[in-house]
Amino acid sequence: MAAQSNRFVNVSFTGDRQGSESFAAASNPTSIAMDQVLTLNTGDNTITVPTALGFTVSAVTIVKPGAGPITLKGSGGDVGVVLAGADVDSISLDPSQSSFILHLPISVRAATVRMIWT
Repeated sequence: MAAQSNRFVNVSFTGDRQGSESFAAASNPTSIAMDQVLTLNTGDNTITVPTALGFTVSAVTIVKPGAGPITLKGSGGDVGVVLAGADVDSISLDPSQSSFILHLPISVRAATVRMIWT
């Protein structure tokens, strides 16, 4: 039986601007609700989106160790988008997405990341 997943992005401001914003991502009533710990090596690391009959993956939350920047890429030749190494990223995925790449620079020999699939 699938789990229902609900993701939110909350932003709070203090200082010159006071307030907060909250945005709800689309809920997923057939979430795979999977927690995965992966060790990434220097270079391109292909991440396969998990599949299971009757379940849908609509997003991944990547919890990084702070070891350095990690680049999110769609393919090996892609320049990608550099993600801050110490921040959490929650990324929505189209149902057609079967994999993506997390690239570690030479300066980072290995990093353990936690992937929460929803």
